[in-house]
Amino acid sequence: MAVEAIKNGAIDFLEKPFDAKTVVRHVREAIKAQRRRASSQQPDFLSRPFTGHERLTRREREVLAEIAAEEARNN
Repeated sequence: MAVEAIKNGAIDFLEKPFDAKTVVRHVREAIKAQRRRASSQQPDFLSRPFTGHERLTRREREVLAEIAAEEARNN
């Protein structure tokens, strides 16, 4: 499953069980990596759908949006 996720564009793969701090840390690392790759893109690149976005639940998308918004406020 991890190999398939990476092949489909995942930056990292978390195995269960994991805690909230681990998720937030990995999301922040992914945001930083995406910013490095997309430095020439528009600043709203985090709000656009990404590969696998459709697989997230509505709540998972909400949580990810909050983490991304917090990260944007801190940078």
